[in-house]
Amino acid sequence: MRRILIVGSSGAGKSILAREVARRLDLPLIHLDQHYWRSGWVAATDADFRAEVAQLAGRPPWVMDGNYASTLDLRLPHADLLVLCDPPRLLCLARVLHRRWTYRATPGVGVGGGGWVSDEGRLRSLRGACQDRAR
Repeated sequence: MRRILIVGSSGAGKSILAREVARRLDLPLIHLDQHYWRSGWVAATDADFRAEVAQLAGRPPWVMDGNYASTLDLRLPHADLLVLCDPPRLLCLARVLHRRWTYRATPGVGVGGGGWVSDEGRLRSLRGACQDRAR
């Protein structure tokens, strides 16, 4: 396995798992949040983000984490393995709230692996952690 795609709701543990898998397999790690958010917490345009994800997905080996359903069509064909992190919703919500509390004084710290505290990001994380997922 040379390309591993890790997806799941906010607070599911995607970034932590991706970091550990990349470390153990000695593969480059790609956190999509770091490519979606621009300076000043400005979201990338759909066209720019899709172009960047297409370029990232075409690289040789990687471990990639992030949802961004609008780019799954670009990532899935390249992935050797898809990992769905799907813990209970209450656990996801607790993790999102813990993350928010931990990084409350440091906006923007830890994108793609912990921080994720822009105003838009906070709301998106809470919504994502509370959503029902089709089984």
